[in-house]
Amino acid sequence: MTLLLLVLVAPADAGRKKKTVEVPPAEPAAPLQVALPCDWPVGTTFRYDYVRRRTDARDPQLAEMVSHTPTTVEVTASGNPVVFAYGSGQPVFSGPADRVAQMGDPLGGVSLPPMQLVLKDGALTALLNQEEVLAVMEPLVRSLAGDAPADVVDQTLALYHDPVLGQALLLKEPARLFALHCVTMTEGDVIDAPTEFANPFGGPPIAGRSVIRMAGYDPVAHTLTVTTEESTDLEAVRAMLPALVAAWIPGTPEEDMEAVAAQLPPIESRTVGTLVYDTTDGFPLSVEVTQELGAVGHPMRRTDTWSWTRTD
Repeated sequence: MTLLLLVLVAPADAGRKKKTVEVPPAEPAAPLQVALPCDWPVGTTFRYDYVRRRTDARDPQLAEMVSHTPTTVEVTASGNPVVFAYGSGQPVFSGPADRVAQMGDPLGGVSLPPMQLVLKDGALTALLNQEEVLAVMEPLVRSLAGDAPADVVDQTLALYHDPVLGQALLLKEPARLFALHCVTMTEGDVIDAPTEFANPFGGPPIAGRSVIRMAGYDPVAHTLTVTTEESTDLEAVRAMLPALVAAWIPGTPEEDMEAVAAQLPPIESRTVGTLVYDTTDGFPLSVEVTQELGAVGHPMRRTDTWSWTRTD
């Protein structure tokens, strides 16, 4: 009887080998890709608080000085290329009272005309009104030069009037805000490539390296965060030193220039930045860029910080 019950209650497939159902592996998820908008109608305007800071061991009070400048970016021609009017108001300084008093109004109440910037294929390529900007800027530079030799001031201004180097020097500040406009980035992207920097002494460009990383994307907040790092090539800078010595000490024999240059420590420029973009309009919500400049390992390195924060 017991055996009969066991037979009756046994499952119908008892003793049979169960079939294994193979589940196909899931397709790997496509990497997340974020593309910033790159088409703005004429009249589109963005407003920023532009902040400058500097630290230098030779002048400790500098670290306490901060300048705030209201800055407006307006689209004046749409398409590709697109043209922006980049206008700056009067800077406001905060810090030690005596230093603030020394700064006074560096522009003397004069407003520089908005810079007409050309953005083509996502890159800042030209300043349309270079001479208009310099016509206002030049008297200010001369008045602020103090006791500097007139020929040195003339040489400096000549660099700014140069159609190639002058453009690069004048675009240097706004280029930090427009560094990654129209970019498309994929999750995990690291763009590591050689780059060049404008030579402030008027010589050939300085070789360097640039690294760009997609650091984060928030689909709820509609933000894309990107980090950047740029550095000059130490050997490229070292190769420039004899020419710089010749400029500093005119008439120095070539062998002496090389000897002096060999005693100088390697000079380095290293710049890091964090840019947070609004993915709905393609413009930064905030940008902070910090540059360290000076001899490698030397305590007298100078640090500059530039930041833009949206206020509209």
